[in-house]
Amino acid sequence: MWWLLACGAVEQPVEVAPEGPAQREPQAPGAPAPEPPTGAFPFEVFPSESPPAYVPLFVPPFRGDNLLSTGTFDHTFPGSLDHRQLTGWGTLTYGKGGHRGNDFVMKVGTPLYAMAAGEVVLAGEQGPTKCDGGKVDSDIRVRIRHPEAPDGHEYETSYFHMSASEVEVGDVVEEGQRIGASGNTGCSSGPHLHFGVLRIVDRDKKKDSWAVDPWGWWSTEPDPWAERIGPSPYLWKEAPPTQRVLDADKKVPGGGEPTLRFLSMQNASWRDNVLPNQEILRIGLAASVKRPRDLSGWVVRNLAGEEARLAPGTRLAPGEELRIHSGKGTPATGVAYLGSDHGLFDDALDCARLYGRDGQLIDEMPWGRKKEDPCGGS
Repeated sequence: MWWLLACGAVEQPVEVAPEGPAQREPQAPGAPAPEPPTGAFPFEVFPSESPPAYVPLFVPPFRGDNLLSTGTFDHTFPGSLDHRQLTGWGTLTYGKGGHRGNDFVMKVGTPLYAMAAGEVVLAGEQGPTKCDGGKVDSDIRVRIRHPEAPDGHEYETSYFHMSASEVEVGDVVEEGQRIGASGNTGCSSGPHLHFGVLRIVDRDKKKDSWAVDPWGWWSTEPDPWAERIGPSPYLWKEAPPTQRVLDADKKVPGGGEPTLRFLSMQNASWRDNVLPNQEILRIGLAASVKRPRDLSGWVVRNLAGEEARLAPGTRLAPGEELRIHSGKGTPATGVAYLGSDHGLFDDALDCARLYGRDGQLIDEMPWGRKKEDPCGGS
């Protein structure tokens, strides 16, 4: 059973760390030996994690807060899971299996920057490009090779689906130098940046055999992708945000005019198993409502049947919203916490439901692919 604390002014979520030093789990028999860390992590590592080697190389390829979409790096190997990806923190999420990069939603023309100093080895229009069920004439790409890293490896960074390249092959770029703009070219279903990191191992192999996850592998279970490429280190000096948000539709169970409903759900954020406050449900009350709504005793329930009852004094005024975090923190006006020390919502498929004090279903928020109907059409 998990619970929801009362609300009170908006403040940042407070993480409560478990006691005790972080421990690395033993490697499974036959698994590649981990590379030695090259430094101490600039953030807390939890006992339930098995941290990878830390090789601080890269800064974000963009500025601002762009949302991670359906493309995380998929660690599944051998084989793959159709429309599922195994994240670097060891959970399944929805998305096309076998993805060897990370996708960030952004407007066409968003400036892109070099993640580290290096030499441009590919730039401009590449094509034709094969896509699922066909091909497109061109994809604008950039690839930069970087000097040998402290772990002894040579890395490259790649940028796909750009609208323009502002560098040429042979150019030497500095960290943070603008190299072009994001777009919607190639095998892109919507404006976004696909960026990937390659570790040079053997140039006779296929490109995706070089791919590594710059966020590394944090689960205590063995990394399946390590069988192909070896351990994945954490490669960020400064990591971009990885929020993944789904907006709710405006329908409510039973039809009628929605007055109080889910607005969005944030899930599948990096390390959300140990940082549960990265999971957020937003509930809004329509401005057309004349009086504040008392939510005391209302229930939030997940697909697994776990539920939380809103504490006495939880209220929403017309036009306001309530942000519900899965973790622990100090309640405030417009923000509440479920009190969990781990993520509560399944990154691959889940359904958040809101019930009134009388047990009536007020609204539901499906997480995952619509065709899988995680809320069951109720």
